[in-house]
Amino acid sequence: MGLCACNSSGHLSNHVDVAPNQASLTFAVSNTLASIPGVTAGPVTAGIVGYTGQWKTVFLLTSLINLFGAFIYMSYSATSQVI
Repeated sequence: MGLCACNSSGHLSNHVDVAPNQASLTFAVSNTLASIPGVTAGPVTAGIVGYTGQWKTVFLLTSLINLFGAFIYMSYSATSQVI
């Protein structure tokens, strides 16, 4: 649970750093896009477990998606003001 604070301090404050005047808009758009995986995760997980019969595939896929997202974030994130 403690590592969740490290996550929040990165991406939540980045909206204000990058676009101070439009931070509310950028946060709203990113939050809307971030809710899509929450809606689709249940049916996708049920499909994977139903097809393979095990949770191992779900956890492996989740780990790969998180590592890919972390790599993209580290590659393209910046704290210089854009707008």
